[in-house]
Amino acid sequence: KILATQQGLMRGLQDYLGLDVSGIDESSMALIQGSAGFFEAFEALMDKTQPFKDVVHACNEVIKECEAVMNMVLSRDEAFREQQHYEEKVAGLLQAGSRGNAEQIARNREKLGRATEATKQQEEHVTGAMQMFVARRVVHARSTLLALFR
Repeated sequence: KILATQQGLMRGLQDYLGLDVSGIDESSMALIQGSAGFFEAFEALMDKTQPFKDVVHACNEVIKECEAVMNMVLSRDEAFREQQHYEEKVAGLLQAGSRGNAEQIARNREKLGRATEATKQQEEHVTGAMQMFVARRVVHARSTLLALFR
């Protein structure tokens, strides 16, 4: 947008003045030249911002990986809470005695087994993802630094 504004301003001045700049006082000419200089400097700066955009992109990729690992940790924690719930429930049922609760105890032990297996699987996923993330830290740092120094 800024480049289009600058081009429109300069075209408008050229159309208004034609090739005759004799009718412009010093302060107006200084303003025109200053504006042109500002836009040239801004354009040069925008050309140099690509490395920063690349750095932001590299950092966003790291953030995405962190969020993925964080979501796995949250899922693992939820599975662990479910496992704890069934451990407590089975322990409570066993303490109350098995008076007519044999089916309920068996059902909750089965649920506990599934919850324990889910927790184990989630833990394996989290451990693998964290190991992968740690192993990629050199790649992350290198891609960020390369983007910065380009």
